[in-house]
Amino acid sequence: MPPFILGIDPGSNHLGWCLLHEGAYDMSGVISAKKKDSLLQRRDYIRTELYKVFQEVPPSPNTVMAIEDPMSRGIGTAKVLATIRTMAEEMGFNFGWAFLQVLPHEWHGMVYEEDGRREGESVKDLALRVANGLTKGRITSEDESDAFWIAKYVFSKAR
Repeated sequence: MPPFILGIDPGSNHLGWCLLHEGAYDMSGVISAKKKDSLLQRRDYIRTELYKVFQEVPPSPNTVMAIEDPMSRGIGTAKVLATIRTMAEEMGFNFGWAFLQVLPHEWHGMVYEEDGRREGESVKDLALRVANGLTKGRITSEDESDAFWIAKYVFSKAR
């Protein structure tokens, strides 16, 4: 069982991340790049900030980085997000971490099992509401929430 799972919700403007330690929430955040910057500038900014996050993860040879598969979105978005995903993977490999891809429907199912969807509530709203409750209010954005569920899903499968 990996002691640390770092969930990542890749984005070219906002990248959400969440670290679980032995299945429990440890820390999370969002890296936000400037939309007016070029994709290259945003990628470089996200790389710099994500490297800082990676340095905060306690050293462990069994850390797993779980990242949402961008191919589940449209092809244009997938191409952009693939550059972000590849960059994150390379950095994680440099830290010696294992890597797993998670499809959105995999973690969405877990959210539905945790708490039922309210009338008119989107999956994103449900995921944020439930994650916020499970972390005592520390998850405050959709990007963090997605990363939380990505990590939680991988933890549930590792048990």
